[in-house]
Amino acid sequence: MDDVKSDARIPIVQLADDADAIPEVAVGLKRTVVSAGQGAHGRPVKLDLSKRRKVWFFVGRGRTGKTTLIRWMAEKASTASAPVVCIDMDRTNAALTSYIEGVQRLPTVDDTAGVQWLQRGLDAIARSGASALVDLGGGDTILMKLVEEVPSLAGMLGEAGLEVVLVYLLGPQPDDLSPLATFAELGFAPRATVLVLNEGLLGPGVPPDTGFDVLRRHSIFRKAEAAGAPIVRFPRLSPAAEIERRRVHFAQARDGQGPAPLGPFDRARIRHWLERMDEEFAPLGSWMP
Repeated sequence: MDDVKSDARIPIVQLADDADAIPEVAVGLKRTVVSAGQGAHGRPVKLDLSKRRKVWFFVGRGRTGKTTLIRWMAEKASTASAPVVCIDMDRTNAALTSYIEGVQRLPTVDDTAGVQWLQRGLDAIARSGASALVDLGGGDTILMKLVEEVPSLAGMLGEAGLEVVLVYLLGPQPDDLSPLATFAELGFAPRATVLVLNEGLLGPGVPPDTGFDVLRRHSIFRKAEAAGAPIVRFPRLSPAAEIERRRVHFAQARDGQGPAPLGPFDRARIRHWLERMDEEFAPLGSWMP
């Protein structure tokens, strides 16, 4: 079967007409506000950010699921009215632009210019009234360099009305903890930090309940957990390759929409995946953009 692409990207609107304006994804979130819920690991999630705008930074090595998670969040938000900006800092992969219109993509490969670009973008978002989803790209160092220059970044953005949510995408390998260790050394540990365990990165036949045991015993992971970071499971998306090939949204794949709809078994799988995603992230409802 030939590849079939659906022209169904999430739409955007303009925030303003000035030079610093950043387009927003015209999205919001049907929230499940939980001020003292239970995360996947059973730890209370007491921090309530329901009345705050947020900037989500997605951190992780390459191919840890950052883009898929951002797509899911943007799609969840697309049915409401809260403005959300999508920023793609991945210098090698422009996958987000295939699904979301108006994604702001890093226009340079130079680190210094990239830091300045991100700084201007965050300033514009803080002034715009929007929240943001920022894909940092596998192994990218621009946010780290900005934190080195502005150690108080999280607090500064908080004072500007923009709460930082730092999300670490993790597979079962301890090396996936490297970004977490680096930011910890820099003192960048926002009060809203999330550890996401991507079950799709486990080997065939490895049970999710035990597949992350080595990672979770690591001192870096345990320190973040002890500091209050909730742990969320990111369930395996079985028909991921077919969804990628068709360039459809998850809801479209579930509902059999598009010029080449998925079969009933894959539609059932994506329906179950979406239900599990809602369940896993429900305790963080007030943290959502």
